[in-house]
Amino acid sequence: MGAFSISIGLGHPHSGDLREVEAVVDTGASDSMVPASLLEQLHVRPLWSILCVLADGSEREYGRGIARIAIEDVEAPCPVLFGNEDSQCLLGATALEIFDLMVDPGEQRLVRRPPRVARHI
Repeated sequence: MGAFSISIGLGHPHSGDLREVEAVVDTGASDSMVPASLLEQLHVRPLWSILCVLADGSEREYGRGIARIAIEDVEAPCPVLFGNEDSQCLLGATALEIFDLMVDPGEQRLVRRPPRVARHI
């Protein structure tokens, strides 16, 4: 699947305006990533750090915090990694799960996940 971008809102997890940014949808990434300076402007702070294995196999430690993300008309708190200044905004698989979205690879767009039925065992 090729990468594609969408417009999302990004902000402090509890209050304030959302900043509109372009984010690359990356289903191969667990977490979303945002340049640290943008998160700092939004008063989002790292709460802990996490060791990540990158696509090239190297390891890197990132700060991790919670930001408010808006996709279309839905907002939710999501974990975000504090990326390098030259990194682009990435929307990872965890955020897609939180929003109950999946990728339509043919159309390169996000779609709502079909309803699921809960069953008692």
